[in-house]
Amino acid sequence: MHLLKNITSIATCGLLLAFCSCKKEAALTPTEDNRLYKLPQGNQPYDQEIVNFYEEYRTVILYKFSNLDFLYSPNGNNPAYASFTPAEGSQVQESLDFLHEQWFDLFNAGFLKKTLPFKILLASDLKRVVPPNTGLPVGTTYPRAIKGYNHVTFGRAGRISSMTAAEKD
Repeated sequence: MHLLKNITSIATCGLLLAFCSCKKEAALTPTEDNRLYKLPQGNQPYDQEIVNFYEEYRTVILYKFSNLDFLYSPNGNNPAYASFTPAEGSQVQESLDFLHEQWFDLFNAGFLKKTLPFKILLASDLKRVVPPNTGLPVGTTYPRAIKGYNHVTFGRAGRISSMTAAEKD
Protein backbone atom coordinates (compact mmCIF):
# COMPACT_ATOMS: atom_id res chain seq x y z
CA MET A 1 0.00 0.00 0.00
CA HIS A 2 2.80 2.34 0.93
CA LEU A 3 4.58 1.54 -2.38
CA LEU A 4 1.41 2.27 -4.38
CA LYS A 5 1.05 5.61 -2.61
CA ASN A 6 4.68 6.57 -3.49
CA ILE A 7 4.23 5.59 -7.14
CA THR A 8 0.98 7.59 -7.33
CA SER A 9 2.69 10.64 -5.80
CA ILE A 10 5.62 10.42 -8.22
CA ALA A 11 3.30 10.00 -11.21
CA THR A 12 1.19 12.98 -10.07
CA CYS A 13 4.27 15.18 -9.69
CA GLY A 14 5.48 14.10 -13.15
CA LEU A 15 2.12 14.96 -14.73
CA LEU A 16 2.00 18.33 -13.00
CA LEU A 17 5.52 19.14 -14.24
CA ALA A 18 4.58 18.09 -17.77
CA PHE A 19 1.49 20.31 -17.78
CA CYS A 20 3.37 23.28 -16.31
CA SER A 21 6.19 23.05 -18.82
CA CYS A 22 3.91 22.98 -21.85
CA LYS A 23 3.02 26.53 -22.73
CA LYS A 24 2.61 28.50 -25.86
CA GLU A 25 5.83 30.31 -26.82
CA ALA A 26 5.98 33.53 -28.76
CA ALA A 27 6.66 33.27 -32.47
CA LEU A 28 10.31 33.51 -33.51
CA THR A 29 11.36 36.86 -34.88
CA PRO A 30 14.57 37.65 -36.75
CA THR A 31 17.29 39.46 -34.85
CA GLU A 32 18.93 42.58 -36.17
CA ASP A 33 21.63 42.17 -38.78
CA ASN A 34 24.83 41.44 -36.88
CA ARG A 35 27.23 40.58 -39.68
CA LEU A 36 30.79 41.82 -39.21
CA TYR A 37 30.84 43.54 -42.59
CA LYS A 38 28.00 45.29 -44.35
CA LEU A 39 27.90 44.87 -48.10
CA PRO A 40 27.68 46.82 -50.27
CA GLN A 41 30.11 49.42 -48.94
CA GLY A 42 28.89 52.07 -51.35
CA ASN A 43 26.69 52.55 -54.40
CA GLN A 44 29.13 52.16 -57.28
CA PRO A 45 28.70 49.47 -59.97
CA TYR A 46 31.62 47.49 -58.50
CA ASP A 47 29.78 47.23 -55.17
CA GLN A 48 27.29 44.81 -56.73
CA GLU A 49 30.21 42.81 -58.16
CA ILE A 50 31.65 42.55 -54.64
CA VAL A 51 28.27 41.44 -53.21
CA ASN A 52 27.95 38.78 -55.93
CA PHE A 53 31.48 37.56 -55.20
CA TYR A 54 30.66 37.28 -51.49
CA GLU A 55 27.44 35.36 -52.19
CA GLU A 56 29.31 32.86 -54.36
CA TYR A 57 32.58 32.43 -52.43
CA ARG A 58 31.88 33.76 -48.91
CA THR A 59 34.95 35.99 -49.15
CA VAL A 60 34.50 39.64 -48.25
CA ILE A 61 36.31 42.13 -50.51
CA LEU A 62 36.74 45.41 -48.64
CA TYR A 63 37.97 48.77 -49.87
CA LYS A 64 36.80 50.58 -46.74
CA PHE A 65 38.48 48.89 -43.82
CA SER A 66 40.08 49.75 -40.52
CA ASN A 67 43.46 49.27 -38.97
CA LEU A 68 41.92 46.50 -36.88
CA ASP A 69 40.83 44.63 -40.03
CA PHE A 70 44.38 44.89 -41.34
CA LEU A 71 46.29 44.08 -38.15
CA TYR A 72 44.02 41.60 -36.35
CA SER A 73 45.51 38.36 -35.09
CA PRO A 74 44.43 36.29 -32.08
CA ASN A 75 47.97 36.55 -30.68
CA GLY A 76 48.77 40.19 -31.38
CA ASN A 77 49.20 42.61 -34.23
CA ASN A 78 49.90 40.98 -37.55
CA PRO A 79 51.47 41.87 -39.96
CA ALA A 80 53.92 43.72 -37.74
CA TYR A 81 55.33 47.10 -38.76
CA ALA A 82 53.00 47.46 -41.75
CA SER A 83 50.69 50.28 -42.81
CA PHE A 84 48.23 50.84 -45.65
CA THR A 85 46.17 53.36 -47.56
CA PRO A 86 42.74 52.01 -48.64
CA ALA A 87 41.85 51.97 -52.33
CA GLU A 88 39.52 54.68 -53.61
CA GLY A 89 37.22 55.30 -56.57
CA SER A 90 38.41 53.90 -59.89
CA GLN A 91 41.22 52.02 -58.11
CA VAL A 92 38.62 49.58 -56.77
CA GLN A 93 37.30 48.52 -60.19
CA GLU A 94 40.82 48.35 -61.61
CA SER A 95 41.86 46.15 -58.65
CA LEU A 96 38.87 43.85 -59.08
CA ASP A 97 39.61 43.45 -62.79
CA PHE A 98 43.26 42.71 -61.99
CA LEU A 99 42.39 40.15 -59.28
CA HIS A 100 40.00 38.37 -61.66
CA GLU A 101 42.60 38.28 -64.43
CA GLN A 102 45.55 37.27 -62.26
CA TRP A 103 43.90 35.16 -59.56
CA PHE A 104 40.20 34.30 -59.58
CA ASP A 105 39.82 33.39 -63.27
CA LEU A 106 42.80 31.00 -63.11
CA PHE A 107 41.02 28.53 -60.82
CA ASN A 108 37.67 26.76 -60.79
CA ALA A 109 34.92 27.80 -58.39
CA GLY A 110 35.26 24.70 -56.21
CA PHE A 111 38.95 25.35 -55.59
CA LEU A 112 38.34 29.04 -54.84
CA LYS A 113 35.56 28.24 -52.36
CA LYS A 114 37.98 26.01 -50.44
CA THR A 115 41.05 28.24 -50.53
CA LEU A 116 40.11 31.94 -50.62
CA PRO A 117 40.78 33.88 -47.40
CA PHE A 118 37.94 35.29 -45.32
CA LYS A 119 38.79 38.83 -46.45
CA ILE A 120 40.57 40.49 -49.35
CA LEU A 121 41.52 44.08 -48.55
CA LEU A 122 42.17 46.53 -51.39
CA ALA A 123 44.84 49.12 -50.64
CA SER A 124 46.43 51.71 -52.89
CA ASP A 125 49.63 51.53 -50.89
CA LEU A 126 51.30 49.10 -48.50
CA LYS A 127 54.39 49.92 -46.53
CA ARG A 128 56.44 47.85 -44.11
CA VAL A 129 58.92 49.68 -41.88
CA VAL A 130 61.08 47.39 -39.80
CA PRO A 131 62.86 49.16 -36.92
CA PRO A 132 66.23 48.09 -35.50
CA ASN A 133 66.52 45.42 -32.80
CA THR A 134 63.69 43.26 -34.14
CA GLY A 135 65.78 40.47 -35.63
CA LEU A 136 64.33 41.31 -39.06
CA PRO A 137 66.04 43.14 -41.92
CA VAL A 138 65.84 46.87 -41.09
CA GLY A 139 64.35 49.27 -43.63
CA THR A 140 61.24 50.20 -45.58
CA THR A 141 59.70 47.96 -48.23
CA TYR A 142 56.60 48.32 -50.39
CA PRO A 143 55.22 44.81 -50.79
CA ARG A 144 52.65 44.06 -53.50
CA ALA A 145 50.57 42.09 -51.01
CA ILE A 146 50.64 41.17 -47.34
CA LYS A 147 48.97 38.18 -45.77
CA GLY A 148 47.35 38.55 -42.39
CA TYR A 149 45.62 36.19 -40.01
CA ASN A 150 42.39 35.93 -42.02
CA HIS A 151 43.04 38.14 -45.03
CA VAL A 152 45.23 39.08 -47.94
CA THR A 153 45.80 42.78 -48.54
CA PHE A 154 46.45 43.70 -52.16
CA GLY A 155 48.56 46.85 -52.13
CA ARG A 156 48.88 48.03 -55.70
CA ALA A 157 45.43 49.45 -56.36
CA GLY A 158 46.79 52.80 -57.50
CA ARG A 159 49.60 51.39 -59.63
CA ILE A 160 48.14 48.60 -61.75
CA SER A 161 48.13 50.56 -65.00
CA SER A 162 51.85 51.35 -64.63
CA MET A 163 52.89 47.77 -63.80
CA THR A 164 54.79 45.76 -66.41
CA ALA A 165 53.54 42.34 -67.49
CA ALA A 166 56.27 40.72 -65.41
CA GLU A 167 55.23 42.71 -62.32
CA LYS A 168 51.61 41.69 -62.86
CA ASP A 169 52.56 38.03 -63.06
